[in-house]
Amino acid sequence: VLMPTLPRQVAVFLLGLGLGVGITLGIDQLTIQNARTENEPTVPSRIEGLMIEGSPALGPIDAPVTVVEFSDFECPYCRGFHDEVLKPLRRDYIDKGLVRFVHKDLPLPFHREADLAARVARCSQANGNYWQTYERLFDRQSCLTCEGAAAVANPNTEVQKQLNRCANEGATRTLVNTDRSEAALNGIRATPTFIIGPTIGPGKHRGEVHEGAMPWPDFRQLVDEALSQANSSVDTTTEAR
Repeated sequence: VLMPTLPRQVAVFLLGLGLGVGITLGIDQLTIQNARTENEPTVPSRIEGLMIEGSPALGPIDAPVTVVEFSDFECPYCRGFHDEVLKPLRRDYIDKGLVRFVHKDLPLPFHREADLAARVARCSQANGNYWQTYERLFDRQSCLTCEGAAAVANPNTEVQKQLNRCANEGATRTLVNTDRSEAALNGIRATPTFIIGPTIGPGKHRGEVHEGAMPWPDFRQLVDEALSQANSSVDTTTEAR
């Protein structure tokens, strides 16, 4: 890290006075720490205009609360969410019409199979099998490197060929890259990341940002808070449910 001109001149001057290299090293270290702090991106606490139209979704389009997930099929923390949180969320909220759950892809560059897995899942969406593929990819996450995403998604070899062809098409790559670009534009860089808030429409979303996996009781509390916000925004003349 290059030190700004003025502090470096001061350091050289002090060194010339015989005050020792310790002061110079201290100034250098302070400059490095400041540079890291300035360059380190911050996680947004809230997002106002997230595009969700066309993304895979569970639950009714008019559910009072929407939960958007940015996820990576090779991420162990994302699998933890799938195993420990999504199942009770689906049972207690999504299936009861209280929550709409939306998936967006954020395959991380150091996960070698994640991008292909995301594309294979999107190809399954065209056949109406997205969420079955979603579950298989997480349930057999450890097999992605040895079998490949298409084989994990479907045991039928002909279907695997179709999935791989579709996954390599430009349009499929664009779907995943669009989610990746939107994550970058909104300051989302880790998986899993969730945006939770009252539903505002089928194509856009806004809400509080929560980065990282968490236990089901904590996640449920966030959903309940969003439901309270959604209910409080309803006309007060409407009878409470």
